[in-house]
Amino acid sequence: MINKFILGLLLGTLPFTFIGCSKEDKHLSTTPNQTQSKASHLVELKELGFSFSMPKEWDDHEKYIDGIVLGASPDASNPLYGGLKLSYIPEENVAKIQSCTTDINQENEKERNNLLSTLKPLVHFNIYHKDKLDSILIENLSGLAHNIFLGEQDNLVYYLSYPDPKTIVGLSQSSQKMYDEFYKDIKKIKNTVKIFKRTLPIHDEHDIELMGAFPSFEALDINHNSISSSIFKDYSLTMINVWDTSVDTYKINDLQNLYCEIKNQNVNIIGIIADAQDHESLTQKILSQNKITYTNIIPDKSLQTKFLNTIASYPTSIFVDQQGNIVGKPIIGTLSKNEYIKIIKETLELIKNQDIKTP
Repeated sequence: MINKFILGLLLGTLPFTFIGCSKEDKHLSTTPNQTQSKASHLVELKELGFSFSMPKEWDDHEKYIDGIVLGASPDASNPLYGGLKLSYIPEENVAKIQSCTTDINQENEKERNNLLSTLKPLVHFNIYHKDKLDSILIENLSGLAHNIFLGEQDNLVYYLSYPDPKTIVGLSQSSQKMYDEFYKDIKKIKNTVKIFKRTLPIHDEHDIELMGAFPSFEALDINHNSISSSIFKDYSLTMINVWDTSVDTYKINDLQNLYCEIKNQNVNIIGIIADAQDHESLTQKILSQNKITYTNIIPDKSLQTKFLNTIASYPTSIFVDQQGNIVGKPIIGTLSKNEYIKIIKETLELIKNQDIKTP
């Protein structure tokens, strides 16, 4: 499975601020490139092993650039290992997309998805498993006309892909002119690309797949009520769902429906909003509009450093038993209600077989 990290909708926050469907890549950094204009930035994706300089024209018009990082995939059968997609947001749609992003409701979510379909590709950095490319044409994988080989390492091959400008249609006259100006800079980007040894994630005692106990915490929920790790002792099993304010609202509605079904079985759901410190009012709005009744936590320093910093993407769910031990395997992404119920039953059975005391 490819983990997606949305860099935008940037809307004046380049370089790069993640406000999309998952978490910030801890190893992505942007720094001024001293050999170019001060408006240019060196963009490094350390876990993917490449960097490039953002052209000045793109920096100067940053709110029209959207980006999605495709985080490294553990699925070796998938030809695509990971990459980065940069797209143009049509001039006439920027304000509309911003409005849909800040005013979260089901109707706006549909409109936002429709608006996102109007984005036009600029540059895709695609990384493929070399041994999976035997008879597959790169253009069939990328879906774009031009595919430039950049280099390779560790059985991975790097390509820069971009469209034929004649295929970019449906833009207003002013948006087309802006897109064409951006398009001229693609060769500049190509000339700045560097491939380097990937910095793979470090797994330590805080890694959610390795550590036995969930970190002790004392925090506030979204209504500013005190909550601590002692809450685990009240339930046979607690499902912790980590999300952020870019979530598609149907996902937390699904969890609310799940909560209503399992709360009488001595199973609890707790949400941890990764970006609540910066977006508390938006978080409250999302929870209120969707009538979420299960507890959602504003993470304290302990949760941030000992837990959230180990999470690769949002949403991610884990399970904690009555003694505060992490049990079972993490769930990356979302599942159906029935799939969650199946895993909850299996995890309760796992606890029982391990002779862990429950009420």
